[in-house]
Amino acid sequence: MIMLQNTNAVASQTPPESFLDNARVSMRPDGQKQLVAVRDLPAGATVAHFEGPVVKWNDVPLEEIQYALLVRDSDWLLPRTSARFLDHSCDPNCRINEGLDVVTTQSVMAGDHLTISYNTLTLEEYSRSPRHYFWDPRWSFDCRCGQLGCVGRLDGYRIVSKS
Repeated sequence: MIMLQNTNAVASQTPPESFLDNARVSMRPDGQKQLVAVRDLPAGATVAHFEGPVVKWNDVPLEEIQYALLVRDSDWLLPRTSARFLDHSCDPNCRINEGLDVVTTQSVMAGDHLTISYNTLTLEEYSRSPRHYFWDPRWSFDCRCGQLGCVGRLDGYRIVSKS
């Protein structure tokens, strides 16, 4: 499950084409897919784009629950692009913008694992529509990002004061 930090996004916007050369899907040692940088990238580089069908929560297929992205109110996007393979990090190097582009938040080197935070919301976002930010227990997992500030188990949202 991925929470979009701005619920005013629209799932049909077209991303810049240049992002296609910035990232690729590769296999992690555990056999799972991940997204990695193809070349050195500055902060602000687009590396992927979320696109796919938009459905209500009750219509999200069981096998898609871990990938579903809340895009507005009760609308959930089922990603069909490489963005679905972004992993979580407690100190991510990417974020999702309003156009559903995945953008680096810092410089990354070729081969770096591209990550977002699955469970971080600003207080402003949560306050706008708290009823839409429920936590499904199937989203919970033990984080293994290895970052200094790793929260360990993800089993709910982490509300922060700024974006």
